[in-house]
Formats: sequence, C-alpha cells, structure tokens
Amino acid sequence: MSIDPDYDLTIKTFTDIWPRYVKLGFHNLTEPEQVIFCTWPFDCEVNNGGFHQYFNNSSGELAVETVAALEKVKMPFAASLLRRALAGFPNHRPEKDHDRRIKQLWSLPPEIQNELFNELTGQYFDSSEYQYLLQANYIRTHRGDFPGSSLEELRQALANIAMPAETQVRLFTAKDSAATELVKAFEAAHSSADVPRAEWLPAKTRQAIDELAYHLAMCNPLMYADYPVDDRSDKFLRDSDFWAEARERAREALELLDSEFEKTDIQS
Repeated sequence: MSIDPDYDLTIKTFTDIWPRYVKLGFHNLTEPEQVIFCTWPFDCEVNNGGFHQYFNNSSGELAVETVAALEKVKMPFAASLLRRALAGFPNHRPEKDHDRRIKQLWSLPPEIQNELFNELTGQYFDSSEYQYLLQANYIRTHRGDFPGSSLEELRQALANIAMPAETQVRLFTAKDSAATELVKAFEAAHSSADVPRAEWLPAKTRQAIDELAYHLAMCNPLMYADYPVDDRSDKFLRDSDFWAEARERAREALELLDSEFEKTDIQS
C-alpha cells in the first residue's frame, strides 16, 4: 500500500483487469476496463522513460485507442500530446505488431524520435493533470463496470447476505451449509479487497464492513451449538436473531458501498 489512495485504487483495478485481458482479449473487456487498461500503462511508461519508451514497449500497441481513453478520464492535455506523438508515424498509426513497431519507431527521423518525443515528454511531466486522481475518479464513477474487481466480489457477498431468508434458502441450500457458504464467500471477498487497509474506501463504509466481519466470525459456533443437525442451515437463516442482525448489517454496508460508487442496482 502507498500513502496515495488514488494510486492504490488505480493500480489495484489495473491488476484485476489483467487476467480478463489475457483470457478475453482487449476488445471483449468492458469499456471502462479498456479505458484503465490503456491509461494506466501510458502514464507509467511516459513517466518512466518518455514517449519513446511507450511506443517501444508492448503498451504502444494500444496507442491509438489510448487517445480516446485519456479523454474519457478527463486528461485532454495528455490526449493532445499523444495525438502529436502519433502524427510522427505514417498515417498517424504505429504498427500493432511489437517487432514491426520497434523497427518503425527506430526508423523515424531524429527530429521525431528525439526532438519531438522529448519535447512532448517534458510537457507531460509539467502537466497539471493529476493522473492518479483522474483515473481513480473514473473508476469510482464506473465501479460496476469492472467485473473482475475484488470490490465487486465484496459487493456481491454483501448482497447475498442481505437477501431475504427465503431467497438464501432457495439459492444456497444445495450446499452443505448455506450460512457457512455465505460467510466463507464474504470472508474471501473481504480479504481480497483488503478492507481494513483500503484507504480509498470512506472510513464509515470500511467500518461497517469490518463490523460485519467481526459479527460473522461467531456464525458457525452459534449455529452448531443452538440448532439441530436436520435442516440446521435453513432454520438458522430463517429464525436466528444473530443472522437477522447480520442481514441488517450487510444491508447497511451495501447501501454505503453503493452510495459511494453511485450504483443504482441495489437488490433488496
């Protein structure tokens, strides 16, 4: 974790997108996934080694798509710099193939490779566009469109616990213990999202989720002590005051989470 919650959110989201990119390919990602998949590497490469390094590495494959992506995260100045860099290539389009793009890049005249790209890199360094904040704000606004994210898993786990008992019994009793399954899914999502240290989550939301985690830690001991073996899970979900409180806590946490990320598809 860094001391910058916007940086943490952006790099975590990009990391979550990567396996979906490997499995599905770029064009089968959601549009918000494509945006972050373009803008994060662009910023990293240009900040590290300038525009020349960006085109020289694999990230340069998506250079044309990155122009629109930068505009979507409200980085119009960065988009204008990239357009000027693209104008140095034939037809304003670098080769998609990595090996061909490298040959193309190194065949550009010095006034483009050195003078133009260095000038644009310097202007990017001096830009007032705060890349991490702008990307993080875009992610927060489109949080529901990042299906690979650990936060989405956390939201789904909360939604499952918040479901009415009859819905839980219908959906989960095919398993050994519905209550245990629900708790395990929540615990896994809570750990994956690293909630206690997720500083980009508002403190009130983080506290509500953590309090639910503490509450659910007593689920199995109470269930096995107070309910008979036959239909244990069904009765626990329907009748237990403990589970009723867990359901209410999950609803409250879910409302806070959805309010933060401007979601409108809360399922009661």
